[in-house]
Amino acid sequence: MGGASGRLTAWPPLAKWPAASPTNCASRSTIERQVAAADRVITALNDFARLPIPQLEPVGVDTCLREVLEINAPPPGVELDLFVNPPDLCVLGDRTQLAIVFANLVRNARDAMPEGGRLRVTAVGEGELVAISFEDSGVGIPPDVLPHILEPLYSTKAKGIGLGLSIAHDIVRRHHGTLTVTSQLGKGSTFTVRLNACDRSS
Repeated sequence: MGGASGRLTAWPPLAKWPAASPTNCASRSTIERQVAAADRVITALNDFARLPIPQLEPVGVDTCLREVLEINAPPPGVELDLFVNPPDLCVLGDRTQLAIVFANLVRNARDAMPEGGRLRVTAVGEGELVAISFEDSGVGIPPDVLPHILEPLYSTKAKGIGLGLSIAHDIVRRHHGTLTVTSQLGKGSTFTVRLNACDRSS
């Protein structure tokens, strides 16, 4: 399915489209942008459909979060707090896939604070579960959008495909966990992942 942009821009009628007039140039440019956007959606959907079965093993929450935050560091205008209690919290999961979940949630929080703000990442034990929350002080999510925010291809971003949160949601579901969200318009949002706790020796 992939490679749509390459195929369509090479399509004979489009390739031979005269580019002499500004109108033709603008029309061709618009079509090429739309084809490129469609290609990104197709590629993302393919990746979404090919998510492998999680290979479960003990994953240290603190280390995993720190690695994700180092790679996806918020911009200078965003204050970051990380709190893990107890420090040796461990979940049963696929380390690579959980890193994808956490990275998507960090990027989502960052994008919600274009003017800066605060991102608080916390992980706490809840009996047999571990709750990992990403709380931002951003723009918040409108009440009519909130019920759909984890759905595939649903995006409030002008350039977004709408798969980041749905991929995170699906990965968590495959880990027999939950991903929930609460939000107040103008005050921020909190995404919380709950996963099965385990001992590091499990």
